[in-house]
Amino acid sequence: MPVQTSFPGVYVVERPSGVRTITGVATSVTAFVGVTRMGPVNEPRRLRSVADFVRIFGSPLDAERPMGHMVGHFFTNGGGEAVVVRVANQAAAAAVTLSNADGEVLELAARDPGAFANRVGPSGLEATVEYGTSTNSNDLFSLVLSLFGQDPRTGQPVLLAQETYLSLSMSPRHPAYAATALERSALVTAAEPETPATSADNGHSTSREALPDTITFGAGNNLLRLAVDGGAPVDVTLFPDDTQGTGTIDAAPGEVVTELTTRFDDAGIGVTPSLDNDRLRLQSDTTGADSAVVVLPAPGADASKDLRLGLAFGGEEVSGAASLRPLETGRNPAGFSGGSDGDTVGAADLVPPGGSGGIFALSTLLFPRFNLLCLPGLTTDDDQALGTALAYCRQERAFLLVDTPSDWTVDPPELGGLPALGEHGAVYYPRLRQVEVGLGGSASELDLPASGAVAVELPMRKAGLWEMKVLSGGTVPEMTMQQCTDETTDKAMSTAMAPMAKEICSKQDIQKTATGYVTDSVCGIGGITVKSRAEIIGDFNSAYTVKTNSQSEGGLAGAARDSNSTIEAKWVGACKADQKPGDIIMPGGMKMNVKDMEKMKALIPKK
Repeated sequence: MPVQTSFPGVYVVERPSGVRTITGVATSVTAFVGVTRMGPVNEPRRLRSVADFVRIFGSPLDAERPMGHMVGHFFTNGGGEAVVVRVANQAAAAAVTLSNADGEVLELAARDPGAFANRVGPSGLEATVEYGTSTNSNDLFSLVLSLFGQDPRTGQPVLLAQETYLSLSMSPRHPAYAATALERSALVTAAEPETPATSADNGHSTSREALPDTITFGAGNNLLRLAVDGGAPVDVTLFPDDTQGTGTIDAAPGEVVTELTTRFDDAGIGVTPSLDNDRLRLQSDTTGADSAVVVLPAPGADASKDLRLGLAFGGEEVSGAASLRPLETGRNPAGFSGGSDGDTVGAADLVPPGGSGGIFALSTLLFPRFNLLCLPGLTTDDDQALGTALAYCRQERAFLLVDTPSDWTVDPPELGGLPALGEHGAVYYPRLRQVEVGLGGSASELDLPASGAVAVELPMRKAGLWEMKVLSGGTVPEMTMQQCTDETTDKAMSTAMAPMAKEICSKQDIQKTATGYVTDSVCGIGGITVKSRAEIIGDFNSAYTVKTNSQSEGGLAGAARDSNSTIEAKWVGACKADQKPGDIIMPGGMKMNVKDMEKMKALIPKK
């Protein structure tokens, strides 16, 4: 007897005449492809809540661009996982150019195109440049990127996202080079201007204060470690002949400069020592953004402390890139501008004729990709695009939910030639009316597609021990078993079974009803087609019931064609100490774990 596996658990199949029938698994990924306020274009993103959608794609738009509202309907009606693809037509990214006193030094562009990043009124993207928050305010800078949106009811600005990058450098050799650090930004991309400002400065390291009249050097403080022009650190031993063993030497500032000059020349280090108002200055012999002298504490015999050199001991270090830093913005952050939403998105953008972008971006996901497809903005008026979308759903073993245009008022609607496009889709009518509260409490009524509201999935069961009674109504006797489960296990079962269902089922549909859910599936294997319908009621916290009716076509003559089964499940408490999620306790005490379901994929006969 074929059984509709409408819910995670164990099902018993009666197989008279040796005929094995398989029906579909109710899976739980709905894909939405359409227009959003912001977000990456043609890149699928998995979401588990409305908050995820708002964070990545922004707040819902309007009735002409309804995807945000439809995703909201999906999650409100029990949806658990959605995949969203943003499409756009010639959209442009907002940008801003940061400058120093001499010219442009850094170009920033919003990572995602659209007018959302234009800093106008309460909304948009802005950049704040600060020196004081960096670890070296004389040489480095910090950058704060802030994206604001508008509260739809109060009109006040709302901080949507913020990124802070501390202690950046304009030197390409620096480990915190600004353009490289911003590669990990989710808000912007960075690049040098076409004709960037240049630096003719020498990098240098200067002591914190004037050197004392004499400094005593010995084996415990005769090692100076420095990195020049972004290179690897090198160690220089001062007065090596005089500091062997317990030997020491007292050196005046001028003698220190002479010793450093000798040691740098011997080692081929391009640094010139000098005294600047009795402060020791080590200056790179090169100029430009990468010119730098960095003094680091040396292990064991560090001389930099007595020389007052290096940031660790209060010294001053300025590279050639310091003058290339963008100017501080103070209380007037640099606002982005020039972003555009582009031209109106049409059917050819949602379902591109070339087979790239739009719905075809879903092909980059790992299998199983999705089970239901919603295309906000594509309606029954778009026959050619619908035909392509249905063919794609047939290829993906998915189901297309088709919306009607807003002016389609005939009841029942006139489908015309749509049924000829295939069985991998359904038209949902009528559309939805939603009242939305705007600025100042003003209300407006939106006319929205219905597909997001009907693209539902079955909820996960309450964690714990469930007792399930299987009533077949045939020759198989009543059977009672128990299962220890949690949300992760239920979700994993659907994920594990989804590829098998996609291989053999041309239709898998779930609809929410007033009392629960109804699932319909059409599956075929070995020349047998099985159509199943299951009615599911219950709260999934204390109890649920699944009643399934299946009809078979094809196969051996005399095989059972119609069958009915009922599963009555109830929650009996927490799992026992010797049970783990996924364990099934069969009659007689035999135990198995549903996580082994993955191993069953290889047992499915090929179609």
